[in-house]
Amino acid sequence: MGTSKRQKTTGDASGKHVDNNKKKKRLNHHSSLSDAIFGPSTTSSSPPSMNLTSSIFGADSKDDRSKSLFQNDFQKVAKKLQLENRKRQTEARKNKQEKSPSSQCDLTPDAVKERRKDLTRRSRKVVKSITVDISKYKTSDDEDDLSRDNDHGDRSDKGCVQQSSDDDEKLDPEGAVRFIVGRSSALFRKNGVIILKSLLRREVVVDELESAAEIVEQEVCQALDDKLGRDSYLPSSKPIETTQTKADEDGSFRFHEVASRCKGRLDIRYRMNEPPFCNLHPSCEEEMDNHRFSRIIWPLMKDLLGEDSQLVYMGLISSFPNSDDQPWHQDGTALFPDAPPDLIDQLPPYAINIFIPLRDLDEEMGLTEFWLASHCNDEARMALLEGQSVDMSNELIHKNRNIIGPKLMAGDALIYDYRICHRGTSNISTSRRPMLYLMYARPWFKEHLNFGTERLFLTSS
Repeated sequence: MGTSKRQKTTGDASGKHVDNNKKKKRLNHHSSLSDAIFGPSTTSSSPPSMNLTSSIFGADSKDDRSKSLFQNDFQKVAKKLQLENRKRQTEARKNKQEKSPSSQCDLTPDAVKERRKDLTRRSRKVVKSITVDISKYKTSDDEDDLSRDNDHGDRSDKGCVQQSSDDDEKLDPEGAVRFIVGRSSALFRKNGVIILKSLLRREVVVDELESAAEIVEQEVCQALDDKLGRDSYLPSSKPIETTQTKADEDGSFRFHEVASRCKGRLDIRYRMNEPPFCNLHPSCEEEMDNHRFSRIIWPLMKDLLGEDSQLVYMGLISSFPNSDDQPWHQDGTALFPDAPPDLIDQLPPYAINIFIPLRDLDEEMGLTEFWLASHCNDEARMALLEGQSVDMSNELIHKNRNIIGPKLMAGDALIYDYRICHRGTSNISTSRRPMLYLMYARPWFKEHLNFGTERLFLTSS
């Protein structure tokens, strides 16, 4: 009751006077890591060494070193864990190279071709089920000879063409277009991938598009040679050693007009808005002499993406001889990746790509592999999330019937959802592999990831 103000500041819990020097010694005695976190220990029977530091790293008779011991031991443990993690990553990469068919350093070209032929054979029925042969239908009044596109050989790959009845093939042009669009839309919504055989006339592809693509490739490669050197994109080369561009550590680069997708593969959109490429789009004043494309693709895109869908841009993918396999990837992920899987599965497409090979593809030149319905498949999503972009190709390709490697001919069109898992395979031939593509999307979607802002050319079209 009569305790003075000074006595309160120097007294202990019982009100007894305590010498300040003794109090400091007592506080110093308990200034261990556990005292700092939980306060001084109230159990007098516990030995001084039984603190948090001692429980983690063992007892130490020198309590004043507990803080430094904790810091030093923590750094040692962190460094050890880091080294172990690096070791595991190195072993994982080594195992991927040993197990994955994507790593073909130990495979001969003949072995690579046999693997691809095996996938083509096993996926033939699935490919047939998602294919519509445009040449069987008369889509305009000036198409008198429906068989003229087949003069160069068997484009159907012996049964890989969607079967149709005789009544379907006798439809008038308007009815044929409606049937093709309706059939293609239903197949696309189910699988996320469809194939339209003979969408472009072969003479259009060979005489116009392929020759124009070769000129564009030469201009782009010359510009890359001047800017980065040939090592920047050719397969049998060393990593880039230049500071002239914002190149990633693995040697990849992204310009406004061209970007590297992997070693030996370029994604080009330089001069793609000029004829003859832009003539494919129905809005072009000088429409290409190919009524099938404009009469089928544009209504199909409106059906899948809405009446206000638009062409985002066109591009050209060039795969040079000895190019690398791409890892399995998606061009774009789900709009709401954190949403429940059943909700993600119900979302409609927001962007669609159309691949049109400008040369006949085979197992030697390389095929593009697709995982059907992978945009709404938990197994595919987990495989990508867990980083199995390479080694999953070894196991899943041989047990998953939804993975296909279709052999496309010049003028065919493969249409796929932007979210579909796919990959381009290596080119083990002696010729380049040009692939034209068009990207359609809903009006609010803006593509901003696949190309950079730095310009390779002073004036780009």
